Amino acid sequence: MELREVLNEQLNASHHENGWFVSLLNSITNLSDEEANWKPNEDVHSIHEITTHLLYYNERYLHRFKEEPVDEAKENTFQLAEGVTFSHTRERIHQLYNDWKKNLEAADDLVMNNASEALSHLYLHTAYHTGQIILLRKLQGKWDASQGVEG
Repeated sequence: MELREVLNEQLNASHHENGWFVSLLNSITNLSDEEANWKPNEDVHSIHEITTHLLYYNERYLHRFKEEPVDEAKENTFQLAEGVTFSHTRERIHQLYNDWKKNLEAADDLVMNNASEALSHLYLHTAYHTGQIILLRKLQGKWDASQGVEG
């Protein structure tokens, strides 16, 4: 398997297609704004905050991958922008996945090689936070076990 195929497979697994674990996009489907903003206590991030954090880093790394300028790092990447609904954030995540897919397919081998380590870590980061999202949904009693991980 070539590097491009491995990175595409990791992108699909972490963002789009359930396999050994639930993908990000599957973990945030059928979720209301109220459910996405719920927290068991103030020491825990909500699903919306976690998704905002993932959106921030995935967009940031996409800009780097495309060799575009990247803004100064934010201090709190979990902070919600005022007035932004979870539905809007979820749509942006879907679009970002499509942007990543398109850019990975179009990238030359040198760009792929240079970005492979960072992308691998980014995909693991996404999978880690997806696990947190599923846990929060389970705590709410809002996780359908037939959609992925049971137990």
